This record gives sequence, C-alpha cells and structure tokens, in this order.
Amino acid sequence: MTQSAINTSAQTARLSVYQLDHLAAHPLCAAKCAEYLSQEGSYDNVSSLLSSDPALGLAVINLCREKNITVDLENFDFSSLLEHFRRSELLKAILGLKVYDIENAPILSFISTLIHRSSTRAFAARLIAQKIESPNISQAFAAGLFADAGKFAIAQLYTKSMLILLEESKQKDIPVENLEREHLGITDNIASRTLMEKWQFGTSISEAVWLYQSPMNGLIDKLPNSDIIMIVQLAEALSNPDNKKDTQNLFERLSVTEADINDINEQIRAFSRRSDKLLGLEVENPQQTYFETTKRIYLNQLNARPSEDKFTEFAQKFIGAMSPQANLINILETAAKVIADCFVVQDICVFTPDPEQPKVLLSSVIKGCSARLQAVSCPQYFSLSQITKGHLQPWLFKQVGIDSDKSYFVPIENGSKTVGGIILAGVMPDKELLEKITAFLGRFFAICGKSEYEISIVELAVNCLSEAGVSKSEPAVMPELLPLREPVKKPETKSDIIQTAGELAAGIAHELNNPLAIISGRAQLLEQSETDETRKLVLNQILEKTGSIGEIVGELMSYARPPKPQIRGVSPFIVINNSLEKVRERYLSEPLEITLENIENLSDVKVDAEQVAESIAQIIYNALESYESGNGPVQIIGSEKTEEGTVEISIKDKGCGMNEETLRKATEPFFSDKSAGRQRGMGLSMAEAFLRNNRASLDIQSQIDKGTTVKVTLPVV
Repeated sequence: MTQSAINTSAQTARLSVYQLDHLAAHPLCAAKCAEYLSQEGSYDNVSSLLSSDPALGLAVINLCREKNITVDLENFDFSSLLEHFRRSELLKAILGLKVYDIENAPILSFISTLIHRSSTRAFAARLIAQKIESPNISQAFAAGLFADAGKFAIAQLYTKSMLILLEESKQKDIPVENLEREHLGITDNIASRTLMEKWQFGTSISEAVWLYQSPMNGLIDKLPNSDIIMIVQLAEALSNPDNKKDTQNLFERLSVTEADINDINEQIRAFSRRSDKLLGLEVENPQQTYFETTKRIYLNQLNARPSEDKFTEFAQKFIGAMSPQANLINILETAAKVIADCFVVQDICVFTPDPEQPKVLLSSVIKGCSARLQAVSCPQYFSLSQITKGHLQPWLFKQVGIDSDKSYFVPIENGSKTVGGIILAGVMPDKELLEKITAFLGRFFAICGKSEYEISIVELAVNCLSEAGVSKSEPAVMPELLPLREPVKKPETKSDIIQTAGELAAGIAHELNNPLAIISGRAQLLEQSETDETRKLVLNQILEKTGSIGEIVGELMSYARPPKPQIRGVSPFIVINNSLEKVRERYLSEPLEITLENIENLSDVKVDAEQVAESIAQIIYNALESYESGNGPVQIIGSEKTEEGTVEISIKDKGCGMNEETLRKATEPFFSDKSAGRQRGMGLSMAEAFLRNNRASLDIQSQIDKGTTVKVTLPVV
C-alpha cells in the first residue's frame, strides 16, 4: 500500500496516542493501591483495584511483559498475575506511574467518572458472559475494563482540549466523538483500538473497544467475536444511566432473560457501592489525602531495610553500570538513574560543575519516566563552596523543573571540598545512607572531573567503597570491569581509524566550545546595546556564523561520541514518521514528494527510536539534495527478513547518483561532492555512527544519473 507522507492532525494525534506505554493514574487510586501493597496480608484489595482502574491494571500487565511473564487473556485474572512479584516490585511500578495534577479538580472529576464507569462496565461484562455461558468471559471483562482507554489517553495528552470539548458537548448537546474528530482528528474509540493493538490485547478485544458504542448491524454480526462486542455494549447500557442504547435488541441477540437482567442490575448496584468505598475518590481534601498517604508509604519503604543493605545495592548497581570509557557526564547520568532505581523518589537532579567552566553546572534530571542531561548557567554570585538549598533558589530549581518546596538538597563532598549536589523530591533517605552515597559519589566526581584519569574503575570503586565503610571483599559489589581509559592503539582496521578519528573530532569539538561560547555571548551583549544599524548587521552576521559553527561542533560530537542508546521496542512506523517530522521542520513549507510503502505492518524493532529517526532523516536529506529541485521524489519502502530477524528500510531516489569514488567515501566525515558551503558532509557519517551505535547497519547502492538506494537494516524485537 502506498500513501502520501503528509502531516495531518489525525496522524499527529494517532502517533501521540500510539507512543503511550502507560496510562496516567488518578493520584488517589495510585496512593490507595500503594498503601495496600505496603501492608502485609493478601492481595485481595490490590486485585480489586486493578480490576477497577485501567491505569493500575495496565501497569501490572506491562510489568508482566517486562519480566517475560505470560498474560493469558483467555483466562485473565489479576490475582494470579500478582503472585509472580514481590511487593516491592509492584509498589515501584505503581508509584512510578504518571499521575494527573491533584489540583486540577475538573480533570480529576472527569477521570473519576471514567474509572467508575470502567470498573462497573467490566464487572457487568463478566456477569453477562457468565449468565450466557460465553467461552470468552475473561476477554469480555478485559474489553469492558479498557473500553475507555482512548478517553483516558486523550485526557492525558490533551487535558485542556478534552475539558473544552466536554463543556462544548454539554452546551450544544453534541456527542463528544463528533467534536473529537473535528478538533483532534481522532475519536476516543479509534484511540482505544490503537492502544489495544499496541499493547497486544488481541483482535477480539481491540474490535470490542472500537465498536462497543456502534449500533449492531450485519457487518458486526459477521465478526468472529461479535458476542464480546455485544456483551460490552449491554454492560455499558446497564452500568451507565446516560446510555440510550436499545437494550431489547441486545437481550434477544444474547438470549438474556428478564430474570437475568434483574439479577445483574442488583449485583451492579451492590458492586457500585463496594467500588466507591474501595476506590475512595469521594474525599473532602484529595490533595492532603494524597500527600499524607504517599509520604507514609515512602517513610515505610525507607525504614524497611538497614541503610547498609541499601548502600550496597546502590554501589553494586552503580559500578555495574559503569562504561569502560566513562566520563563525568556518564557518572552523573548513572548516579541519577541508580538513585532513582534503588530508592523511592519522585524526581531527582544530580549536578557537578563543568571542569572547563566552573560557572556551568552539568546536571542529570529524572522526572518520572523521563531523563535528560542539562547544562545550567550559574549566576555571578554563585559559589559551590557555600552551597545550600536556600543558595540555589530559585534559579536552579526553575531550570531543572523540580518544585523547591517539596524537595531536599544534599551536597556531594570530597573531603572538605564540595564537588556537586543532589536534589530529591519525595521523602529524603536517612542521614547515614546519604552520607555513604555522597562520599562515594564525591570521590568519583573529583577524579572524573580531571582531564585524564590515572586510576582504573576497579581501583576507584575499591577506594570509594572503603571510604564509605563497605568492605571491598564483598564479591557482589565488585564486577569485573576495564580501566576507565585505555591507551590508544595503532590503527589497523577501518573501525580503529573511525574510533581514532572520533577521539580527534571530540577533542577538537571540546576545544572549540569555550571560545565559541565567549564569542557568541559577547556578540549578543554588543548587539543588544548597539543602535547603529550597520554595526547591528555585522553583529548579527557574527551570531549567525557562530551558530553555524556550533552546529558543526554538535555534529562532530554526535559523530565522535554518540550518546548511549536508550534501546526499546518501537514500531518502524513511529520511527519513520519521526524522521519525516524532522525533514519537514528543515524544509518548512517547501513541497516534498515523499511516499511510504509497506511501513505500517512491520514488526517492532529494538533500537533507540530517536537516534534511528535522526539517521533516516539524514539519509532523506541526502536523497532530496540529489535533485536539482531539492524536493524529490523519494520512496521509503519497508520489508521484513524473517529468517535474519531484521527489518529493512530502503530510501530510494532517482537523482544524480554517485560514482565509485564518491560511493566509497560517502560515509566519511566532511566528505561531500557538493560545492563548498552547500553541504558539510556529515549527514551519512552521522547516520552510520548512530546506526552502528544501535547494532544496525547501512548499505548504499548508487549509479550516476540513475539514483541511489540506501538500505537501513534494523534488529527485530
């Protein structure tokens, strides 16, 4: 199937929905579930909550899949799934969920209504399936629970828009679905189907959540699992007083008697009363309830094990995650991730000064499931030696996006010298544990802040653990690791040459950064105060050219030291569309002739989606530039190599093509057959570097005046 690669609101909304891995939770439901998990005893209340709240239920299903535990949708039961996990694993999964803003009363009210509706519909669907002795009882229950997944997703992604649509629907008496399509380009039932397909719930459940609001017709009757659709439709009609569906038709089709309906209605009313009490959403002060509950859970978890055991766990994970070529940025990133993984914290920032620029703090920030590296410029009065939480306010908290009122600051020291800091949002770990962690990190920061290391990672770990009071003889703490830096060997192969060139490029880029920043900064200051138009023009030219140099430096660094890939399963459809977004941003409103073929149905690939999307975008840039017009045509064709376990993406153009010499040098940095100033020649070299970083490959075939085909081979999940 061929389709035009155009950017429509429907495609954008669908992609946004498709990329959701979790549903955001109602904060009170998440807190209630976490409270039950933090107590000893049976999982009965936890199982009931998972069966009532789609976000909580999905969190446990996703945890099962992460641990390779089979989720049998034909015999679906949360109680049996919970038995596979320790309480601490389940607690971390629930507390790690994104939650809706506790202070946004309208959206919380809407989500509360959806949860009540989902739980009652799921209960009713199971009852109906049992009454008619359907073989699909578990699937009917799952379809009933997740039927509104699309509404939850739209409320999560487009919170303000959803509230506006609900208000307009109420005022004009127009179905919300009509307004969704008009304003967002997608309806919640389509979004539900998209999510069910992505989350591997199977065709029968996907079709049920898609069609449960549609009137019965001959087409639905022909579907293999039409009984599940009808069961969910009847469950919705019985559990939702506002539903105006003709239930008599459903009674007849499902052979449900009047006595059955009376019994089901009675049980639904009883369930609704129990559900209200279990969920506990009707409270006078939800904000206070949420924070008091989560605070108590955090404190209980912190006191669950001795600080010695927690520090040993931290040290094991930290050292085990170290790269042989670790630098200061790697240390920061690893420290933040391991602290977030080992301890129950909401947000965290770990920072230390840039050795080359003391007034710049290098920081690693983790908020929920997202992580980023950030350089923070300090005010002139800032002094690390006098650092306190009050000294940081408000500039650092604002830049890293952590609420200062709900966080703690702990300095990282090496001896008597402060070398960094940690900001924790949540409940702070005990003092003894923090002293061990900061002493441990202080040694790493002090040594890795130098330009060269004279100590191996193993020696450094032994010293740090010894200073922190942990015996170096503990075997689990000391994995076998290589030195931080190895001597550069004489290049013998192409990969050796690439590595050496990369180190050289990284060194050049590093040396250029400081003078470039100074030139740009001074030019900006002069431009702001300059009144002479001619001089302003000159200064603007300086800023423009330093910006171009900055781009070159960035490309050098990306080529020389690609960031560690964040590998996960992702649809090639998502990757390709992300690439096209990058292309459209560069070409703005220029008309581009790009077509896709056989992309939507490819198996998921195991890569860093952003790095591979950037690689493919660079290849598309090259393909477009092969034409004098600069706008194509370019074909992007997908195919699957089942025996090899790979997906192949071919980017084809019919442009000028390359001769043998150009083809041989095509992926070398700064090589270009274009005239000087038109291309920097980093596109294909960056693409190859990123793909190599993801265990993927790139192959180029080209002929003069006949065009070029670039094949990108990606590993399948």
